[in-house]
Amino acid sequence: DLVVPYCDSTPVRSLADSVTVTSPCAPIENLPFHEGFEDFDYFNHGEGCWSHLGYAYWTRVPENGRGAVQFYLTDSYLILPTIDEETRNLSIDFEYNPRSYSYTPCFLVTGVMTNPVDATTFVPVDTIAPHRQTHQWYPRRVSFENYTGPAGRIAIHAFSYTDAFIDNVTVYRTPSCHLPDSIRLVNVTPRTATFQWQNNPDAASHELEYGRMGFTPGSGTIVQTVGDSVTLTGLNPFSHYEFFLQTFCNNGDRS
Repeated sequence: DLVVPYCDSTPVRSLADSVTVTSPCAPIENLPFHEGFEDFDYFNHGEGCWSHLGYAYWTRVPENGRGAVQFYLTDSYLILPTIDEETRNLSIDFEYNPRSYSYTPCFLVTGVMTNPVDATTFVPVDTIAPHRQTHQWYPRRVSFENYTGPAGRIAIHAFSYTDAFIDNVTVYRTPSCHLPDSIRLVNVTPRTATFQWQNNPDAASHELEYGRMGFTPGSGTIVQTVGDSVTLTGLNPFSHYEFFLQTFCNNGDRS
C-alpha cells in the first residue's frame, strides 16, 4: 500500500505485511556438471540446491587450503542437486580423502536419496572399501546403470565415525563405451612412467595422450595399446605431465 504522511508529501511504501518466499530449486540440465567446492557457500544460502544431513560441511583442507566438503562423526550425507536425467543414465566421479582414526576405518557409500530430508530413503549403490591409510586423495567412479529404484538425488553417505573430505564432484551421462576403471601409476623413473587400468569387457583398444602440464588435448603425444597397461618413455626428468586415457569399443564408440 502507498501511504502519504500528513507531515510530508513524499510517498512511503508500507512493508508491514511483507512475506519471504523461497523459490524451488531448478534441476541441473547441462551435463557434465562439476563442483570443485572453491568458495562454496551453498549450504548456508541454498545456492545450487546442494543439501546435507548430519555433520557434512564446507571447509578447507588443512594441508593446502583447497575447498572441500568434510564429513565428521557418524551418519552424515552430502546430497547433490537434482539432475534433469534418469538416474540410471548417470555416473559420478569424485575424490575422497579419509581421515579415519586407526581404530575406525573410513566408510563411504554412494547411492540415491528419494527424499533429501529423510535418511531412511537412501538406497546404496556403491561402497568404498575401508581405508586405514589416511591423508591421501583417492579417485572414485560410480555408475548408476544398474540402479532400478525410484527417482531421487545422488548422495554420499559417511558412517561409522568417519572423518573424510570429498572434492571435485563431476556428474555426467554414462557413455555407451565405458571408461577404463582403476587407472593408476604403477611405476615411475626419471624418464619413464607405467600406467595400468582395468579393461571393460567391450574395449577393443586404448589411446593415451600426454604432454606437459596444461597442454591442450589433441596437441600431445599419443600412444595406442590393446592391453591394460602402457609404459611411456623419453620423459624429461623432474617435469610435470598430464595424461588422458580413452577407450575405443567394439561397437565403434569411444569413451
